[in-house]
Order: sequence, then C-alpha cells, then structure tokens
Amino acid sequence: MIIDLDKFVREERQYWNELEKLLVRGAGKNKTLEDVRRFHYLYKRASSDLGKVQTFAASDELIGYLEQLVSQAYYQIHRRREKQKFLIGYWFSHTVPQAFRNNLKYFILSLSISFAGALFGGFLMIIDENAKAHVLPAMFANLNEKPSERVARDEQNMRSMSNDEYMSGKVGMTGFYLINNSRVSFLTVATGFTILGTIIALFFNGILLGVVVIDYIVDGQGVFVSAWLLPHGSVELSAIFIAGQCGIMIAHAMLGTGVRKSFLERFKAIRQDLSNLIGLIIILIFMAAFIESWFSQLHQPMLNYYFKIAVGLVLLTGLYLWLFLSGRKEKVSLGDD
Repeated sequence: MIIDLDKFVREERQYWNELEKLLVRGAGKNKTLEDVRRFHYLYKRASSDLGKVQTFAASDELIGYLEQLVSQAYYQIHRRREKQKFLIGYWFSHTVPQAFRNNLKYFILSLSISFAGALFGGFLMIIDENAKAHVLPAMFANLNEKPSERVARDEQNMRSMSNDEYMSGKVGMTGFYLINNSRVSFLTVATGFTILGTIIALFFNGILLGVVVIDYIVDGQGVFVSAWLLPHGSVELSAIFIAGQCGIMIAHAMLGTGVRKSFLERFKAIRQDLSNLIGLIIILIFMAAFIESWFSQLHQPMLNYYFKIAVGLVLLTGLYLWLFLSGRKEKVSLGDD
C-alpha cells in the first residue's frame, strides 16, 4: 500500500524514465544479455507500480502514463520475432557454435561410441592380423595389403610423379570422397529415426578406423598413418561425430524419455539446432573431400610427414576452438519470445 503518493512517484520516476528511454531508442535492436535483463527488471517494476497506483487515488494521467509504458514494454517482450536476413558471418560466428554447445552431451556420446568402436577394431587387429580382410568394405580393398609395402610404393610414386600425373584424377577423387563422406554422414543422421541405427553406424565406423590405424602402427608406419589421416581426418571424422550428434538428438526426440510432449513438439524443439548442425556437416564434408584429394595423398619426399601432421593438428585445434569458444557473448533481441 502506498502511504505517500508524491514520494512514491519521485522515487520510481527514475526507473520509468529509464524504461521509456530504452523504448524510445528501440528495444527491438540487438542488446547484450545484461541489457535484456535490465529491461525485464524495469518492465516488471513498472507493472508492479501500475498495480499499486491503481489501488490508490492516483490521477488518471499517472495511471494512463504507466499503462502506456507497461503495454509498450509488454509488446517488445512478447511480440514474435521479425524475420531477419540470414547473415553468413553471424551464422558461422554464433549460430553454429551455439547449436553445437547446446547439444554437447549428444556429441560426447557420439564421440564415445566411435572411440569404443575404434578400441574394438584395434583389439581385433591385435588378436588376428587378418581381421581387416573380414572387416574392411570392398571399396577399401587396397588397404588389405601390408602397410609397409603400400608406403614404399606410394613414396616411390612421389619420387617419379610429374605435375601432370599428380593432377590427373584429382577431380574424380574429390567427387568420390565427397559422395562417400556424404553417404556415411547422412546415413548416420537419418538412422537416428530408427533409435539404434546411429549407434550402430558410429560403432562400425569406429571399428574401421581402429583396424586401419592399429594395422599401420603394428607394421611400424605410425608416422605415415598420422600424416595420411590427420589432415582430412580432423575434418571428416568431426563431420561424422557431429552427424552422430544429430542422429542421437533425433533418437532422443523419438523416445521422448522424461518429456511429456508429442513427437512433433519434441522434434520442433531440436529442429533449429539440427538444421544448423547439418549445414555444418555439409561444409565439413566438402572441406574433407578437397583436403583428402589434394593434400593428404601427398607423401614423402614430396611433402614432409611431420609438416602434414602439424597441419592436421592445426585444423583439429582450430575447429574445436571455434566450436567451443566462438559466439559465447551472445547478443539477443528484446523482442524474442
């Protein structure tokens, strides 16, 4: 209850004026999170003040002023967001990294399943050196040869290869890697609708990786396989892990555990992040295909292995620094729902 109306108005006027200035400046523009919180605080304070003066013998002018102020602030807070232009820079710097971090637990699960598959594949190679003949798909039949023999042949080819020979077939190889990486990644996403499909796809891809890596390491070709796989693998495998993240998001929405919503409501809740992550997957797939065709297949003496490893580590580090750190100081609209 207000005992002294004049004193009440004098004390509260500064808050009303501050809210009014925010509205005049344009509350729908992008503000920091602190600005939005301040706006909400002023709105709630003005609403409370309006309720107080309505129960007191206040002038119609004062009540009308507060009603208008509160209604304008209410509109800014609750109005639907206007359609905004798609800004590619903002999408890269804020939208994609935030979508990744919003669903980080699914990425960690995807990574863990893949790692478990790699451990299992490596274990198979340790107990049976012929396991790769039974595990590797037909398209990777060339990996069935002894790693040291493949390395010796590739290095010899590098010594005798002309520029024309190097350039020949690169476009076709890029297309092959692009198609194969797309098939693996989008199959991993789509099988999320089957609940277990994404898990199986991730585990199997992990097995393939473990089989190949351990095969080369056991044969004394650890540096070669690192230099061969790291440059494009840092990008390609990330695309597959994020595809697994998307697939597990879909599977969780299908199951709906702990959420009393329909499937459509659950899917709508992840739709925006899902579409942004799929956009990222497409970009990573293209990057990986070009890197694998034009860089990863270069071996010594044409390109030093440790330089290739360094490039791979830079790509890997840069990618995850971007995903984990970029866009943390988010700007939001006061007109957001």
